[in-house]
Amino acid sequence: MSTMKRKIESVAKVLLYLVIASYIILNADTVDAGMVAFYLGLSAVIWAVLWFLFVFVRDAIIAFGWKKPEFSLPQHEREDVEMNRAEERNDGLSLNLSDTTDPHDPSFRLFDK
Repeated sequence: MSTMKRKIESVAKVLLYLVIASYIILNADTVDAGMVAFYLGLSAVIWAVLWFLFVFVRDAIIAFGWKKPEFSLPQHEREDVEMNRAEERNDGLSLNLSDTTDPHDPSFRLFDK
């Protein structure tokens, strides 16, 4: 789907340039080789500005959520779940400063059976 969209987008770019260039050249007063080169350059500048505006507006619409993007945005659900699990595991291992037992004491047992 994205390759078809890219092909259509590239064809649209070329057609937009051709329309702009032909409109400028057909409405010109004088047409000689130097002016045609100038008009083609002017068409390229106008095309670049219009294409930039199109891309900017399209991306702004996607960014502001007016239109959902066709591709999936990265989700951090897995990282959130892992962080929640780590917090749950650390709840039982919280540092208790009021515990005065000495681990070097022979009566201290780490694992009671």
